Amino acid sequence: MKTMKRLYPGENGIKKLLRKYGDDLLYVRYQYDYEKNMRYTTVELIVDKAPLQKRISEKAAEQQPKVTGSLIPCLQGIHPT
Repeated sequence: MKTMKRLYPGENGIKKLLRKYGDDLLYVRYQYDYEKNMRYTTVELIVDKAPLQKRISEKAAEQQPKVTGSLIPCLQGIHPT
């Protein structure tokens, strides 16, 4: 089988499929099988949408205490003896 065309939403030739699948349609492919004398129309669709999960290393970094400002103001009242 050989892919001859790949069309994206907004291009001519996929209006009917765009009406059917809406915003979930990524692209349409036209594939030809010359041995069987057949043309196949395939679509790629979005089937699930979910927010990204934070990685464990990112979560661990967020749990580390954050140092803000400078240590100098903390040491101003301390004098070595």
